Amino acid sequence: LRAHKAGAAIVYENDQLIGVFTERDALKLLTARADLTAPVSSVMSADPVTVDVNATVGEAIDRMSKGGYRHLPLVDSDDATRVVGMIDVRGIVRYLVEHFPSTIYNLPPVSNQPQTEREGA
Repeated sequence: LRAHKAGAAIVYENDQLIGVFTERDALKLLTARADLTAPVSSVMSADPVTVDVNATVGEAIDRMSKGGYRHLPLVDSDDATRVVGMIDVRGIVRYLVEHFPSTIYNLPPVSNQPQTEREGA
């Protein structure tokens, strides 16, 4: 993960998606002082939730939010076992900032906080 600067790795067996090994899985392993020679399959997140390549950004955010995921395998719409990529929170935030900069950069730190003073010099 560190060598590829990735937060997750897709795990295959016989060309089938069987899991995702994430930074969280690695941290759980390390904090439990578990055997570091254990197979990845014993600590990975098995049967991961996926998102279809034709899904919207909103659908991906919804799945991530509901499941507490930071990474989702991106699967082919014709073959749900064929992974074509990985979508992550960092990529979604980058997309939102690039496509909606005036909205993102103009948000107050707390959205429902009323202004107590007039802005300006």
